[in-house]
Amino acid sequence: MKTTFKGLVLLARPTDWVKNMFVVPALLASGKASDPHAVWHTVIAFMSFSLVASGVYCINDALDRHQDKHHPVKRHRPIPAGLVSPTAAYVSGIIWIVLGLAATAPVASWVLVWVLAAYLALQVAYNAVLKRINVVDVVALSLGFVLRAVAGACAIGVPASLWLVSSVFFLCLFLAQIKRLCDIISISQTGAGSRISDSTTGTAAPADWQPPAGYRSAEELRWMLACSSALSILTFLAYAMSSTSTVHPGVGIRGFVLLTPLPVISMFRFYRAASRGGYDSPLMITMTEPIVIISNTLFAAGAVWMLYAPWGRDVLLKLFLLEP
Repeated sequence: MKTTFKGLVLLARPTDWVKNMFVVPALLASGKASDPHAVWHTVIAFMSFSLVASGVYCINDALDRHQDKHHPVKRHRPIPAGLVSPTAAYVSGIIWIVLGLAATAPVASWVLVWVLAAYLALQVAYNAVLKRINVVDVVALSLGFVLRAVAGACAIGVPASLWLVSSVFFLCLFLAQIKRLCDIISISQTGAGSRISDSTTGTAAPADWQPPAGYRSAEELRWMLACSSALSILTFLAYAMSSTSTVHPGVGIRGFVLLTPLPVISMFRFYRAASRGGYDSPLMITMTEPIVIISNTLFAAGAVWMLYAPWGRDVLLKLFLLEP
C-alpha cells in the first residue's frame, strides 16, 4: 500500500479541528477576550488539542480499518481506501501527539498538560473497551469535550463553571448520539444484506457493518436524544442565569437566555438531518445544512454582541429587567 501526502492530511482530519473550539467558551465567559495574553493562551490550547486529536484520529483509524471497510461512509477514509498504510498511520499519530503536548510549553501550565494527558487516557480506554459498551461509549466521547472546555479555562487561569461544563457535556452527549443515529440510518438504508449507492461517490456501499457498541435501532436512541437535548438547554439556561453572569457588565451572559431558540432550532435540524440519512457525523451536518449554519452563525454573533458590543444593551436591560 502506497502512502500519499494527501492521504496523511485527510487522515489527520484538519476539518475536525473545529471541535476543539470548545476551549473558547471559557475565554468569552471570563471577560478576557480583550486580553491578548489570554487570547494567545487560548489559541495554544486550541492548537494543542487539535494536534493531539489528529494523532488520536490516525491511530483510531488504523485500529478500526477492518471494520471501516464495511461502513457505508467510513470505507472512503484514507486507510480503508488504500491511501495510507497502517504503519504510516501509527507513526504519524505518534508524531501529532508529541507535537500537541510540546505545543503547551508557551502556556507553562502543568494543569493543561495533565488535562491533555487525561484526554489521551480517555481515548485509550475508549478504543480499548468503552466504545463497545452501549451508552458508556457516548458518555466517554462527551467527557472528551468536557476536557476541552476545562483546558480552555486552565489555559487562561480561570475556574471552569460547573454549569458551563454541564451544558457542554449534555450538548456533546446529544451530538454523540446523533452520530450513532447517523450510523443506524445508514445501515437501515442499505437493507439486510443489500447494497446502496453512496450519496457522495455514487458507488455501492456494503451493508454488513454494525456499530461496535451494539446499537441496532433508531428507537433506542430517540429517548436518549430527547433527554440529552432537554438537559443541554436547561443547563445552558442555568449557566446564563448563574452568578457567572455578573462577570460582564450590561446584559452579558444573562442575555444568552434570549438566544435559546437558536440552539433549539439547530438541535431539531440535527435530528431531522440525521434521520434522513446520508451523513457520517454531526460535523458534516454542521457544514452542509443551511438552517444549522444560519442558526449557529446567528448564535455566535448574538453571543459576541451581548458580551462585547455596547449598542442595544440599554434596550435589553430595560425590556427584560436585566440589572447591570
